[in-house]
Amino acid sequence: MLNGKRFLVMSFVALIFAAFVSIASTAADVPVLGDYPSIDEMYEEIDTLAAKSDGMVTTGVYGTSVEGRPLMAFRLARRDGKERPEALLAANIHGNEYIANRVAMGVAHRLIDGDGKDEWITSLLDKIDFWFLPCVNPDGYAKTMEMRGAEPWWVQRKNAHGVDLNRNFPLPGKRWIGLHWAGSPDPEHKNYRGPEPYSEPETRAVGEFVKDRRFFVAMDYHSWGGLLIPPKCPDHKCVAMYKKICKAYNSKQKYEKYTRRQFRLLDTYTGEMEDMLLYEHGVIGICIEMGMTKYNKPEYEKTENMFWLFNPVDWRKWVENDRDASLAAIEKAYELTGGEPLPPERRGKK
Repeated sequence: MLNGKRFLVMSFVALIFAAFVSIASTAADVPVLGDYPSIDEMYEEIDTLAAKSDGMVTTGVYGTSVEGRPLMAFRLARRDGKERPEALLAANIHGNEYIANRVAMGVAHRLIDGDGKDEWITSLLDKIDFWFLPCVNPDGYAKTMEMRGAEPWWVQRKNAHGVDLNRNFPLPGKRWIGLHWAGSPDPEHKNYRGPEPYSEPETRAVGEFVKDRRFFVAMDYHSWGGLLIPPKCPDHKCVAMYKKICKAYNSKQKYEKYTRRQFRLLDTYTGEMEDMLLYEHGVIGICIEMGMTKYNKPEYEKTENMFWLFNPVDWRKWVENDRDASLAAIEKAYELTGGEPLPPERRGKK
């Protein structure tokens, strides 16, 4: 469990790592992709958020990456000692999808800034504790910055072992549709799934982290398709539940409403985080592909840098588009589940 003592020990490790990186790097070594933050700036933002939160944010480390970078987590919750239902927001399991981190952090800032000022935000914090994994793949994130986002994009997407982390989770059942993007045993494939499930330290750490909590819902941020993608559902009741949650998400989107991509029959397991969350832990997980190709494409055509297909230049627009939408979906999941993980009989057969 990510308890207080482990938080303190692993946070000390994170501080040592950050100090080492600071000494080893100079400003000239850190190329910039628009105003997206570097890995060090992203870590600093978490510390800044904690400092301004008046004790509502508790930071820690739940593991380390292949290259030894800390896997950061933080809890955003009331300080009254009361245990509330827990929601998870995870980002950047694909290293080059920087917009994912921006939206996750945007949700955190929204909660802190709105508490006590916005009745809706205050009510959410009164009934839900929020956990954030703002960068599940820090090695891929750092590699993307080092390569200035240049192609090949799939190298930046993966971890330092060349594994697509979002294909490295266990399959809940037999995959019966062959989808080329759903995970390949070929190490040269763009979606190489690794030698076995949980072969990577990053996915193992996520699995252990989730096992130690009682999450009822999870937002998993990606880019670039403008889609809301639930896992393969075991029955029509599950499909109907996700339909309501996605509708709640759409209701709060400020600029663009994403399409729910869900097929009851023509669907299969992919080894993604959402399948693991639902079938192993009863967590209602949704893959959210933020941004839309039609808005990203002009910058890509101008620069011929694939980074800009995955990440909008104006990331603040998409933070505004998706942060309240995420909270609305979490609230709807709370209403539908009572803030509890789905019981085994509602998860389907493995």
